[in-house]
Amino acid sequence: MKPLELLFQEFTKDDFTKNAVRECLKKIESVGDKDAWSSTKFGEFKSGTLTVRHDCYTNLDDYNDRSETARKSVESGL
Repeated sequence: MKPLELLFQEFTKDDFTKNAVRECLKKIESVGDKDAWSSTKFGEFKSGTLTVRHDCYTNLDDYNDRSETARKSVESGL
């Protein structure tokens, strides 16, 4: 999934961020959700789990915004 690929490219740019994510991110769940057509609903990070919700038929090229939403969610939970 392209948004997650971009997310982890961002997280592996420096050792500090890479180690913080390694320690805190325990699981990634991908949920198909027709109501999650907006990139603002893409990522949620709670208790070590990044849940990504997306409608796999809508806004497929909107991966940069989705990646940014997931990144902000994880960073706020670190």
